[in-house]
Amino acid sequence: MNIFLSASVPEAATPTITKTILRQAQDKCQEAIEALVEEWIVGKGCRIVWGGHPTIEALEKHGLRMSDWVVTYQSREFEAQLSSDDLGLRIYTEKRDSREESLRLMRERMIGENEFVAAVFIGGKEGVREEYELFRKLHPSVPYFVMAGTGGVAAELM
Repeated sequence: MNIFLSASVPEAATPTITKTILRQAQDKCQEAIEALVEEWIVGKGCRIVWGGHPTIEALEKHGLRMSDWVVTYQSREFEAQLSSDDLGLRIYTEKRDSREESLRLMRERMIGENEFVAAVFIGGKEGVREEYELFRKLHPSVPYFVMAGTGGVAAELM
């Protein structure tokens, strides 16, 4: 059983996002991801399918080897940027002419090639919105959960 995860946190403070707000958003996103792992991975034996964002790497503290419960889709555009060696099954998609085209191909394959029992959208920037829209288009009957309290784009999707 696959769960689609789309998650990220803001990377830097801006005039409207202070360092304190940024830290709170990061904490909320981590808490939401940890709850997802506890309920769906540990509790129900599901597997996460996601797009290779570093947000999820902190979950190794649960004593779970990511290779047992994660499928990581990653564009060759970014293959050198993930820091963890244990990212589960890696599926690479080809690099295209632009960053945007490379991400679009990765998202289309990641969301289109798999069957899901649910999707979870946490925090995020524009990529979370794009994944949300594509997921809803390709899997209209699959339940999805938007963690609006984690801020970012997720707060706007409700």
